[in-house]
Amino acid sequence: MTDSFSNLLTAYALTPPLVPFELTGGINNSIIGLHTGDGDFVLKTLTVHNDLAMLGYEHELLAWLATQPLSFAVPSPIPTTHGDTLLATPAGYQLLLPYVSGQLPDPTNMDHVEAIGSALAELHIALARYPTHARPGMAPFGVLEGIHPQLPDPYTFTPTQLNLPETVEYTVRFAWWRAELADLRTFIASDFTRLPRQVIHGDYGPSNTLYEHGRINAVLDFEFAGPDARAMDVANGLIFTMRLWANPTPLIAVAAFCRGYGRQQRLTSAEIAAIPWLMRLFNATASVWWLGRDLKDGQHEKGLEHVADMQQLATWLQQHQEELLETLNTALHSVQ
Repeated sequence: MTDSFSNLLTAYALTPPLVPFELTGGINNSIIGLHTGDGDFVLKTLTVHNDLAMLGYEHELLAWLATQPLSFAVPSPIPTTHGDTLLATPAGYQLLLPYVSGQLPDPTNMDHVEAIGSALAELHIALARYPTHARPGMAPFGVLEGIHPQLPDPYTFTPTQLNLPETVEYTVRFAWWRAELADLRTFIASDFTRLPRQVIHGDYGPSNTLYEHGRINAVLDFEFAGPDARAMDVANGLIFTMRLWANPTPLIAVAAFCRGYGRQQRLTSAEIAAIPWLMRLFNATASVWWLGRDLKDGQHEKGLEHVADMQQLATWLQQHQEELLETLNTALHSVQ
């Protein structure tokens, strides 16, 4: 048994043997499963967010959510024998979570997509009761200059800042980027400020849920949770259930997701009208984060992929925005 596993047995008073097993997921952080004499757990090693105040907010939120009457599990960290929810190790901060069975939902199955929307509505109803004080160390959506320290002024970003040549391709792409962010800046300063706010998940989609026995069994990864525009979670969920990069009929997925959400929760007419803009804002925020991470790591592939995703979505919205809004209004039953 490795020293790190021996430390886990001591820190959490686990009963041996301790046997690791593979889990899917973990884009920003690494995760492994652990069979123990006390049952199965998930060990998460943090590689991105290490700010203790930021993590403390997340863990307090998860502990509170675990007390709420939800139909699905949330990953509330298990305290060590000293009562801490983080364990400092040479590999970084680690935390132990209960293992929840289930599989990633299939975004091509509309029953699964509808369940994803329904679980978000249930989560929003619970989160509306949580205090809306700011999460330390994390910029909310709309503050693009605060998303990544490597990119303090994304509105004027150029290829040379990413160590790319000033080719025609890159010059045109980043000229589009600056125009898109200029449009988003106008939205952020106007309609966005008037949208209903509460604590939201911040990164909601199929990859952060588990599906089992006809329903969502767990909602995972609250590392971006905090107070923000409620409809941002809906916009994010739609991006990853529409799957423009692989789905020839994305509006069918929109209708399924929104049917699930609309059975339990309503959006205002202003929120529904803003969803195309919120989808663009979410993609821009993700692109800023990945471009900043690329700069830090001396790479550029992932950030450029996200910029391409932004362009694909913006082009689709130009062609189908009227149909999208009609589908949203029908499925979500807007209220004034």
